[in-house]
Amino acid sequence: MEPGYINLRDVSTRLSASPRSVRAYVNRSDNPLPAYRIGGKLLFCWDEVEKWVEQHRVRMPDVNVDVDALIDILEK
Repeated sequence: MEPGYINLRDVSTRLSASPRSVRAYVNRSDNPLPAYRIGGKLLFCWDEVEKWVEQHRVRMPDVNVDVDALIDILEK
């Protein structure tokens, strides 16, 4: 993607989130979505948005560890 800034609508579309949700992410007190307010308009650097999204990645538990622990418990 070429460097530059994208608007709220484009971020909303790319994140599959409503503009209202994106605004809420920007206004969060803990780890807000990085944005720039120019004349009342929100602008975003997509590279910064991607880094923010990556911080919210859901890590799936290792099922094998849980199964092994359960087997150990049942064998006792």
